Amino acid sequence: MNSAVRNLKKERQLRQHSSNNLLKLNLLAHPYFTGVQVYLKPGGKMTFNKATVYGGGLIGGGWALNFVMHGVETTVYDLDNEKLEATRMRMLDSLQFLSSDDVAVLSKEEAEKCMMRIRFTYDVKDAVADALFIQENTPEKLEIKQSVIKEIEKYNSNAIIASSTSSLFITDIARNALYPERIVAGHPFNPVHIVPLVELVKGDKTSQETIDKAYAFYKEIGKEPVILNRENKGFIANSIQNAIYEQCHKLITDGICSVEDLDRAMVYGPGIRLGLLGPYMVLELAGGNGGIRSRMTKYGINPDIDLEAICTGTESELRNRDEHHGRTHEEMERFRDRGLVNTLKYHKKI
Repeated sequence: MNSAVRNLKKERQLRQHSSNNLLKLNLLAHPYFTGVQVYLKPGGKMTFNKATVYGGGLIGGGWALNFVMHGVETTVYDLDNEKLEATRMRMLDSLQFLSSDDVAVLSKEEAEKCMMRIRFTYDVKDAVADALFIQENTPEKLEIKQSVIKEIEKYNSNAIIASSTSSLFITDIARNALYPERIVAGHPFNPVHIVPLVELVKGDKTSQETIDKAYAFYKEIGKEPVILNRENKGFIANSIQNAIYEQCHKLITDGICSVEDLDRAMVYGPGIRLGLLGPYMVLELAGGNGGIRSRMTKYGINPDIDLEAICTGTESELRNRDEHHGRTHEEMERFRDRGLVNTLKYHKKI
């Protein structure tokens, strides 16, 4: 048994229940996220170097890992020692996985630096007073989130507050806020410390400056932020997922196939391509030289669909693609095929 595993097991046995408000945790070093990059221009600096994760658990712990590995001094707040300890242990479990021989992506020295940046507290004032960015992760109930905003604003009138809400409108969450211009939705996907997507949405009083700074900060910590033009209950990704699930449920209910075959059809068919290119780049390639317009008009389209908006948006995306992901059809096909081969190797299909 190597020393990292021994240390982790020893750490898991230490259940500290401090009588102090602040839990000062001396976390052990773990190899974690080798080669992590902070996405800054030469000579640049982080938009925010101090953040608070308000509410731990699965989502909050993932955010905390994401923050500290990109150099952000991070405080995790929750209601009591028991909840904080549960978050801490979850984070240690994630570090154990990420430090395994076949996954390790951060050196021991880098991990030590990361762990020096995190602390835990159940004192709200201590948690938020000096924060520059606050990621809220409380239960998905409007009255709870509104009360949390009120509590935060007692001690901090400057920080951006990003809510991890997955179903509530940020306009409603910020309705009674003193500083609604500072409040934005920042909806992540699980596992938060691995999946890059975060969906940004303005409320009716959110300032453009808040959106711009939140976007820049998320990019700096390795996220892939997308911005909605207006509030939508399912955001972007959940709206797509819900439509897929609805069709899946119908296929099973109608007796068309088994659950297992449905999952296999998705994993080894459209799902594997969509994960590499996205739906509209898949259609762009499917149209050959004529691109997406050719593909969509070939078989007829619903008259309610805005074909021009889709084609114009696809052209814009093609212009914005980088060299790695490919700009021409030939380059995109090569990128896709490399990704397919690597993914199918992981599935042990190649």
